[in-house]
Amino acid sequence: MNATNVKSDVIGARTTTIGLRLVPVKVQCSKSSRVVTTYAFLDAGSNTTFCTDELLEQLGVQGEKTALSLTTLQHEDSLTNCSLISLEVSDLDNNYMVELTTVFSTERLPLSKSSIPQQEDVHRWPYLKGVTLRRVDASIGLLIGNNVRKALELKEIKHCHGKGPYAVRTIFGWTINGRLGRNESAHHCVKFIRSDDVLNDQFRKFCNMEFNDSTCQGQLKMSAEDSSALGMMKGSVFLKNGTLRGSFTLEKFST
Repeated sequence: MNATNVKSDVIGARTTTIGLRLVPVKVQCSKSSRVVTTYAFLDAGSNTTFCTDELLEQLGVQGEKTALSLTTLQHEDSLTNCSLISLEVSDLDNNYMVELTTVFSTERLPLSKSSIPQQEDVHRWPYLKGVTLRRVDASIGLLIGNNVRKALELKEIKHCHGKGPYAVRTIFGWTINGRLGRNESAHHCVKFIRSDDVLNDQFRKFCNMEFNDSTCQGQLKMSAEDSSALGMMKGSVFLKNGTLRGSFTLEKFST
């Protein structure tokens, strides 16, 4: 196919953002006096705690080099080189502190900042009145697993209504879980518009039968195969300025 004869329209599909249990925290290491503010993901589905390489760099520390056997949805017992370190994490007001004795480093955490709940998400759901979310300008640098029970313990919960999210309060503060109600472009579909000169002879014949009165006056009788293909194209192909345009899908069919 000649690329110069193909045009495409990109159509955005809309979906809603899902809030995760992400809370702002302060992190420090006994080997350094630096204190770094970051977001922590409280992940009840993990039995291990991770931090990003970026967070270690911000703290100005290096852990002990080690290897970790990691099991994910994609891989089982995948050996990964990383660093091992101990950290301390607290809420923004320094009221609660939890020691993370075993933290493995990773290049990045597979989390999007769009999943961080915001105060405007609370206002979108009136039954969450009273929930206050703290906001900081920081990346997601920490994943705290279920091996740190104190960090994941629920202090209070506001149950969901209908399709809305629910809110939980931890020692680090409130967070929102579930459908936030924001509309964002999540993926795109592409509709190709092909010019007439790249259609094969069979499709050109079908189109002539449909759109050209001089060749569609009863003299020609379409086969079952022709009728099936023509029906498939109706509503998706049109003639404009002598050029056939539209979107279609090639399918295998039998009579």
